[in-house]
Amino acid sequence: MTAPREKIEKKVRQWFTYAQQDLQVARHALTMEECPGQVVCFLSQQAAEKSLKAFLLCRGQEIPHTHNVAVLLELCSRSATWTEQLSEASSLTPYAVATRYPGASERLSDTEVHEAVRLAQLVIDRVSEALMNEGIC
Repeated sequence: MTAPREKIEKKVRQWFTYAQQDLQVARHALTMEECPGQVVCFLSQQAAEKSLKAFLLCRGQEIPHTHNVAVLLELCSRSATWTEQLSEASSLTPYAVATRYPGASERLSDTEVHEAVRLAQLVIDRVSEALMNEGIC
């Protein structure tokens, strides 16, 4: 393995680890007595975003400065067919900003919060499979 490839793989692992950690913290927050739904949704969006960016890095693409999950899925679809199964994950995009500040979002329902976690897990699972097929992670 060449040194540049090793550097890329290290970055891919870092991005993917951060994605996994975001989802882990989101799941933990679900168990809290007063679950901060906006935090769970934000972390779920971040988990999906970071895992998709890890895949883009793995494929030698630049990481775009966007929080838009649909855009990231579109970029990933250029070299992967599994993205078709994740189109509903684009609904995570608004949580990147709207959930971070008071008054920016209405109270989220338990259903919305759990759905955000489910979608993030789907994205992470697909990216994990793709990275394993590449011999990474």
